[in-house]
Amino acid sequence: MNSAAQPGGAAGAPIYPMATVLLKTEPGEYAFADLVREKRAAWTGVTNNTALMHLRRMREGDEALIYHTGDERAIVGLAAVTGNPYQDPAQPGLNAKGEPRFAVVDIVPCKGAPRPLSLATLKADRRFAGFDLLRLPRLSVMPVPDALDRLIRQMTGLMVLLCACVAAAPIAHAEEAMNAPTPAPPTAPAPVGYTVSLSAPQTQMVDLSIHLTDVHEDTLELALPVWRPGPAVGGLKGARRPTQ
Repeated sequence: MNSAAQPGGAAGAPIYPMATVLLKTEPGEYAFADLVREKRAAWTGVTNNTALMHLRRMREGDEALIYHTGDERAIVGLAAVTGNPYQDPAQPGLNAKGEPRFAVVDIVPCKGAPRPLSLATLKADRRFAGFDLLRLPRLSVMPVPDALDRLIRQMTGLMVLLCACVAAAPIAHAEEAMNAPTPAPPTAPAPVGYTVSLSAPQTQMVDLSIHLTDVHEDTLELALPVWRPGPAVGGLKGARRPTQ
């Protein structure tokens, strides 16, 4: 995970999260549906050294693909990281580098995958041959390279912009965003295109560029979704323990 990456960038650049990580969970113990119901959770219980190393690198604004282990073995949803790692209250303490020995991060749900992506499908696609999910099957936290992240989002139908909005919006608005329908891919080039970017992420201002082609009408009506930034409300309502 490249925690130094910034969302957006120069005006006109596509909007992407700071980084994406994959988090594993046993659905019989804590499923993505539980996270959706509770609206927020502390991701606890990671003890493997390599998994903890990846978890400590997570930062507020990152996103997490949620993977169900067990019989399901599939990427089933997307979550947003709402704060930097901190010490597990149940296992406090720092390591030699001054980092949380057993790190924890808080996450909120963004959207369930319209098309869950199975492990079998990933194994059959040679583009994922070097992915840690296939190479290190016991690892419960792992970074997702940018190229694979884009592929996974395309294959699952998960949208970057939706989750980016949920991460910055109050928790009270998360359910509304999660229930938003996923638009079907266009069958032909659309006459109206747009690019969203965050040239100054700290301001929470969104840059929107609209591109019109082959439009000959005198007037054009545009309906744009709007969200209002604000502090998260409510405390942690759930905690889970992933596969080691």
